[in-house]
Parts: sequence; structure tokens; C-alpha cells
Amino acid sequence: MLKQGKYRAIRNISIGWLSHAIHSTDFSERIFRIAIEILLMVLCFNFIISKGMFNSNILSSAVVTIIACHTIMWMLDGNFWVYMLDSFDWMRNPGIKRIISYVKLCRRLFQVANLCNAILIYGSMCRGEFHDRSDLDLRIIRRNDSWLGILCLPVALFLRMVSFFIVLPVDLQVADSYEFIYGQMRKDELPIVVHLKNGFDIKLTGKRFSEIEKNPSAVFMQEKAQRI
Repeated sequence: MLKQGKYRAIRNISIGWLSHAIHSTDFSERIFRIAIEILLMVLCFNFIISKGMFNSNILSSAVVTIIACHTIMWMLDGNFWVYMLDSFDWMRNPGIKRIISYVKLCRRLFQVANLCNAILIYGSMCRGEFHDRSDLDLRIIRRNDSWLGILCLPVALFLRMVSFFIVLPVDLQVADSYEFIYGQMRKDELPIVVHLKNGFDIKLTGKRFSEIEKNPSAVFMQEKAQRI
């Protein structure tokens, strides 16, 4: 059943597949994701040609490679489940406990080598409007004072793959600066702080993630909390 409008799902999925929401990413992540997709296409194309598939027809091999690799990247490194959530009434997130576990995994991976300046949660959770049809808006501000900050990009790729397999609608972005995130977000959103590096400053902060771990109901939209 479509959430709104007869053709909403077709529109959402088409736009999602074509764009991968890459227009909303910061510069480093945009370049990284394009480079990874091109690398995947080259590897797959060489494999298809070497195996003599499609009778070694270069054009057919190229078309299949582009479509297949673009689809794989959309599913594993895009907002696949977010588009599903926005398109179909039957789609649900896996619940607040699974989301908290996922955020803790993110925190562990990004902190293990001191890769980022901040990990922040925006969206419905920080507005106290979270319910079973909410996605997770997670923003990572990578370090730009060390080459280690670049490692945030492959870590984010891995975490998006994890979210795909656990059916978690997540919008996870790595930003080069806080200013990029601040310019995107609603001004009434005070981010939930999962991690903030000592000495790194952001304009406004809301709850600490530790508070959410202790009391998950603090992020619920009251009339829908019982559905989680």
C-alpha cells in the first residue's frame, strides 16, 4: 500500500535509484562514493569480459555492468530503506532497541582510532517525535586535521551495509565540517550528542546519547510510543 499517492513508490524508488541522495552529501563523501562505484564498475566489467558473457559484446556488457553496480551501490550505500519507509505503509523501523545498538556500533567504530570530531543524531529522535515509521538521521563530522579523518568514509560505507542487512532506515552522512550539517538541519533541532571530541565546539546541543540509552522513551512521540 502506498503511503501517499498512487505513484509515490514509483517516484521515490526511481529518484532514489538515480540520485542515491548524493546531492545532499558533503564534498569528500561525494567524491569517495563516486570513486567506489566507478571502481566496482571497472572490476565487474573486466570480470564479465574475461568470462565471455554476452558473447563479449562490449555495449551489452557495459550496460549490464552500469545498471547492476549502480543498483548494488544504491542498496548497500544509499538510503534504500528510507525510500521504502517513505513509500509503503507496511514498512517499519526495527525498533528503538535495535537503533540504539546500531548507534553504539557506530560510536565504537568511529572512536576506536579517533576518526571523527562528532557523532550527532538529528531528525525525529532529537525532536521527541520518534515512532515506528521514523528513520535514523545520523551525522558524522570527520577529522580534517589528520589523514585519519578520511577513514571515516569507508567506515560509513560499512555501516550503511550493516543497516541494509538489518533493515534499518538510516540516513548516515559524513561531513567535512559542522557548518555543512548546520546549514542542512532544521533550526528547531537540537542534536543528540553521541560523541563530541574534546575542544570541538558546535553551536547548539540537545540530549546526550547516554540519556537515551537509559530512557529510550524520551525520544518517543507519545501517541505512537506503544507501537515500538
